[in-house]
Amino acid sequence: MTQVNRRGDRVIDAAQGFPPGDRLRRASSSERRGAMSELSGAKVIADETAELSERVALSNKHALELLIGSQQIMLEEVLFASNEALDRARTETHLLAEFVSKLAGVHSVKGIQAMVEECGRHQIEFMRRDCDRLFKHGQRLIDAGVNLVGQRWQN
Repeated sequence: MTQVNRRGDRVIDAAQGFPPGDRLRRASSSERRGAMSELSGAKVIADETAELSERVALSNKHALELLIGSQQIMLEEVLFASNEALDRARTETHLLAEFVSKLAGVHSVKGIQAMVEECGRHQIEFMRRDCDRLFKHGQRLIDAGVNLVGQRWQN
């Protein structure tokens, strides 16, 4: 193995032999150790670079999974909101139709009072169910977000 030392002299390994008439000198053992330590240092740097690039790739993978998971949750939320709006409109229409039919059937003040009380109970029951559904949905959304982030931290 031919090398150049600090003074600019070409140095060869003794196993390679000396060419005739060439001004070469034999490499000392300390110079050979220096060359080997440079090679081992380069190998350590290459290993550290490979490990760092692996970490960066893993971080990029986790970030991409987080973005895709967030996008999926947002899409599910849009779908849920549209279904809830449709369900609420259907329920409100049903309650209005029930109110109008009862109002048409009432012929006295006592009947109006009973109808208002019954429709009030229906409205309160509707609001209770709606709030329960929204609270359950909020809990599900929080759990999905925690699971999404929690899976990334475990990996």
